[in-house]
Amino acid sequence: MSKNEAPRVFVSYAHKNDAIVLPVIESIMNRGYSVWYDKGIHLASTWTDEVAQAIIGSEIVIAFISKEFVASKYARGEVEFALSLSKRVIPVYLDDMDILPPGLALGLSATQGVIGKTNALEIASQICAGLEFYAVRKQRAEQESRKRKRRVLSTLAIIAVLIALIGVGVGVRGYYLSVGEPLPDPYKVTLDKQIYLPYEKIFEKIPQLTPEMINDRAVVGVWDKNEQNGSLSKAYYAGLAADSTRLLRAPIKAGEYETRFYVSMTERSSKPEGVAKFSVAKGSLGAFGVAIDKDEYALDEPINVVISGVTDKMLDDEPIVGLYQAFTRHDEYAEYAPIRANDYSVSFTVSAEGEYEIRAYSNSKTFRAETLVASARFSAVKK
Repeated sequence: MSKNEAPRVFVSYAHKNDAIVLPVIESIMNRGYSVWYDKGIHLASTWTDEVAQAIIGSEIVIAFISKEFVASKYARGEVEFALSLSKRVIPVYLDDMDILPPGLALGLSATQGVIGKTNALEIASQICAGLEFYAVRKQRAEQESRKRKRRVLSTLAIIAVLIALIGVGVGVRGYYLSVGEPLPDPYKVTLDKQIYLPYEKIFEKIPQLTPEMINDRAVVGVWDKNEQNGSLSKAYYAGLAADSTRLLRAPIKAGEYETRFYVSMTERSSKPEGVAKFSVAKGSLGAFGVAIDKDEYALDEPINVVISGVTDKMLDDEPIVGLYQAFTRHDEYAEYAPIRANDYSVSFTVSAEGEYEIRAYSNSKTFRAETLVASARFSAVKK
């Protein structure tokens, strides 16, 4: 990770915990992160001013929670100040979580922390994993922001041209231009999910077809992501009729794939007009199953998930079940819980409308397509 990508880190801790905290800080800094902690305060500076400025200039605050931390009004004040600025706080619990006073416990209740780790290297590894995840999401958000700006500028340019063209006729007849949502991309291909099990149904929404496309035998298919456009030897594909929704099947082999849309069967060797990427999970025989009782839930309504078919051998890999927003990556879970036994049940809730998935992974240490063994999709709506 480059220095520009690495988030700036502020560390809050009680000095009585130096023996474990300082080795953790050293390990984090050795991995390329910029860390501020109060050993760096100049003697001539005003302590509270420099600490406040350091928190303001940081992106992430790491708080080492202990009995000594809770007893220190200065340490608690640092975290409370960070929360008031909406900074991301990663709590590292050196003691039990129930030692937190109610106000601070409420402020940290929505934050996933480091729990049950006593070795400095283990703690540093957990923290660095969280920092790297934050950096990736930040980078992705910046990329999306740049894309949105480019789309807005393109839309404004099109509107300006339309206004100019319509303006030609103003002297003869009155014209009114109503600017609403930007026109949809006629070649945008969308899927109902991002991750599928082997041979699972893929509901694909394709662009609005014209009679010319149908006559030219427009085609949509599934390709390995590294497979050349012109090859249909291994691809599973289907011709298109007037209906713009097409049902395909996910490949049997786990891996990364993409659907491609060609407006003409005879010109398929050229660049496709539309592409949508997806993954196929391992879904091995004997894998456990996931079931929910509905496909639509009200906000804050319990979503009861039942896991079945789990064996003692499967439990050795510490499987988990997690709540995800639809179309998100494997490591972008909103919440997860360990699977502890066969016929195990767990409950989740969501507070925002949208499309979600419950996903079960056979190994909690590897959040990838190869370990996704079951999934169930649902909608969250206001009622």
